[in-house]
Amino acid sequence: LGEVELLITELRVPQTRIMAQLQAAQMLWEADEKRAVKYMNDAMAGVKELFASIDPNSKEYFKNYHSIAYLRYSIIQMLMQRQPELALGFLRSTPPLPDPYGNQPDQASQEASLETEIANQILKTDPKRTLELARETLKTRYSANLSSVLANLKPKYPEMAVELANEIATKLLSEKLLTNNQASSLLINLLHLAESPRRNQSSEPDNSRRPRLLSEQQYRDLLQKALSEALAYKAPPPNSYSP
Repeated sequence: LGEVELLITELRVPQTRIMAQLQAAQMLWEADEKRAVKYMNDAMAGVKELFASIDPNSKEYFKNYHSIAYLRYSIIQMLMQRQPELALGFLRSTPPLPDPYGNQPDQASQEASLETEIANQILKTDPKRTLELARETLKTRYSANLSSVLANLKPKYPEMAVELANEIATKLLSEKLLTNNQASSLLINLLHLAESPRRNQSSEPDNSRRPRLLSEQQYRDLLQKALSEALAYKAPPPNSYSP
């Protein structure tokens, strides 16, 4: 790797150079983290330069969109396991490229999912930071993956889990579920996680000592909302599709 270091910097095609830097960082991480981080910083800088130089209206952009987007995703995934805060900073400093295929809603939900994945990694060392990130996500958009943050907080940090569950429930009660797939998925996941306190008591003798994610009334309100919206659904006309 020491011998090819200069060769990597001379690679002219940005995508090839960035991928080589990522591979070098991955191989070096256990043996020489300092050099690995340098390769990662070079790769992140390369992606930012590449994003800034792209013309979304060009034919080349349409052709290379997936490979360029994959570079950003690869960096985030690699950093997520090792330095999640650095992964979060990179994610937020490189807004995703416009999707030439028009999948903007999917793109937004993917970004939210990445943020909650990172939050779950940060939970191992800083649960308060994880709660803060989950709240930030909830302020701007829904993510069905917020339920995974709740599930991870619940065993070791039940009070934090209860706080977050209450905030999610309050916001969901004013949402139109049939027009927001992420919100409806989050509500169903929350109901599964919370369960009915009465149902739980028989199977868990010590359950009364643990704080509930939701009160009995909150659980009923959410379940009633899901049921009411499902029953209010009207099928679309023939030959049309509705998510």
